[in-house]
Amino acid sequence: MYTSVITHCNRSVYLTCESVAISEYISNYFKYSPSQTINNETNEHEILSIIYYNRLNANTILKRISRNQYEISLPFQIIVNTQILANLIFNIIELDRQHHNQFLFHCSAVSKNGNSILLIGPSYAGKTTVALDLCRHHSFELVCNDQAVLTLLNEHPTVIFGDKSFNFKYSSLNQYSKKLGEQVFGEVNYSTLYRNELKKRVLPETVNVVVNSSELVPVIGIVFLDLGSNTSDSRYEATLSTHELNIHYLAKLYIELTYSLAGLNIVPFDHHHLDLVDSYIPSLDTPLAQKHRRYLLKCFSRNCKFITCRYSLEDTISSIISFAQHNIV
Repeated sequence: MYTSVITHCNRSVYLTCESVAISEYISNYFKYSPSQTINNETNEHEILSIIYYNRLNANTILKRISRNQYEISLPFQIIVNTQILANLIFNIIELDRQHHNQFLFHCSAVSKNGNSILLIGPSYAGKTTVALDLCRHHSFELVCNDQAVLTLLNEHPTVIFGDKSFNFKYSSLNQYSKKLGEQVFGEVNYSTLYRNELKKRVLPETVNVVVNSSELVPVIGIVFLDLGSNTSDSRYEATLSTHELNIHYLAKLYIELTYSLAGLNIVPFDHHHLDLVDSYIPSLDTPLAQKHRRYLLKCFSRNCKFITCRYSLEDTISSIISFAQHNIV
């Protein structure tokens, strides 16, 4: 048997499997995961969870052996070109994180005067673009981009870990600034379709962005982003009172924190593999994780303000600057 350490952000697990090739294959999915604290010192922590992987087919793909031990059963030849196993491992890491009162958010975060604002939204909602503009032109500092880990310190939501690099998409960066796009990507001679999907990870200083070097950055506000959107959700939010809107925002945060632990009744395998049709992924959620999430939301409600920005980039930047002026001392 082979054992390796799989790290995502500030949590790690042991992965034990029968083949070094499988171990290397899975480790490869996590090699670009940020594994440093905000102040760029390697994060050391105790590894508490163990995952056993075997290739045997089983109706239950994921089984919890004990509080900190899990078994994953999947035929490797079927999943070798998918992210299914990596996703299951990520979900276990997230459960371990929530058990320790830490929470992963898909967001960017910027700060001013030592306090931060989270920029939350779906993929391609404009999180990176807005964070980039605020830092380059409006004296904000980058706390993290794309992923942030929060915990509670004296009942106040606080960023304790973040991905410091920008993962630029060529089409988005070029739309924001052709000059900056050329600076980051250089001359691109690929076809239009491939060029638009091109991505590159760069350090903040490459694009003249100042990084917040604090280890702990309190959160005073959350901006829900979806640039240029005019969805039914935005029209629904326009009908809500301030109190109802805050409840709506807290519900969205709870859903985001619960999603990776919810389980699946249908596994997205190739339908040609009929022997896996009845397989399922059970929910990983636990009363302890639920308790920690509920308390986090209570502290968000007490200590943070919420706004939604679905306008143009210019109007969104203006709204966030005004929001910061009224809420950051």
